[in-house]
Amino acid sequence: HEATVGQRIVDRGVPVLAQIERHATVDDALADCGFVLGTTARPRQVRHERITPRQAAPALLQAVAGSPDTPAAVLFGPEDRGLSNVALGRCNAVVIIPTAPDYASLNLAQAALVIAYELWLAARTEAAPWDVQPARLPDAAAALEHLSPAEPLAHSAAREAMFAALEEVLWGMHPNNDAGRVTHTLARLRAVLLRAAPRAEEVRMLTTLFVHIAHERR
Repeated sequence: HEATVGQRIVDRGVPVLAQIERHATVDDALADCGFVLGTTARPRQVRHERITPRQAAPALLQAVAGSPDTPAAVLFGPEDRGLSNVALGRCNAVVIIPTAPDYASLNLAQAALVIAYELWLAARTEAAPWDVQPARLPDAAAALEHLSPAEPLAHSAAREAMFAALEEVLWGMHPNNDAGRVTHTLARLRAVLLRAAPRAEEVRMLTTLFVHIAHERR
C-alpha cells in the first residue's frame, strides 16, 4: 500500500518536472521576466526592499495577472552561500523569511516550500476559517496595482540593457573613478529603479536617455 501511494505522488510530479527548463546563467533564466524576487537571509550593503513571503505572493500573482505574457520569477541561491550580490541586483525586491535570529538560513527545499505555500494561499479563491488580512503591499508590489496588459513590465534583458547604458553614463561622469565606486553607485541605482517595477516603455525611454547622455559626454 505504501509503495502504491508513493508511486501516485511521483506520478503527480511528472508533469511538473517535464516543464523544467535549464539555463546556463541567471541572465538567461530571467531574460523574459518582468518581476523578479530574490530570497536572502544575509544583510546586504545595498538597500534592497525587504518583504516577507506573505507580501511576496500577491505581488507575484499581480505581476502575472497585469502582464500575462511576461513571467514573474523567484530566485533561490545555493545553500552554502546564498544568492550573490550580482544576482540580487536583478531583483525588484528581496524576500526575507522570518526565522529565529540564530538560525536565519533555511535550506533550499524549505525556502521553496514556504514561498510555494504562500503562493497557494494567495491564489485560492474560496475563503477559509484561517484566512488573514493581507499585509501592506511594499513599494515594488504597490507599483503593480494598476498594471495592465497595455503596459507590460519590462523584461529582465531590457532592464540589463538599461543598466549597461547607465553604467556608461557613470563612467563618463567620472572617467578617473575606481571600479569599486562605480559598481557600488550602480548597485544603489539598480535598487531604486527596480523598486519602481518599470514598464517596458519606461525602460526603453530611460535606456534612450542614458545612451544619449553617455554619447554627449564623450
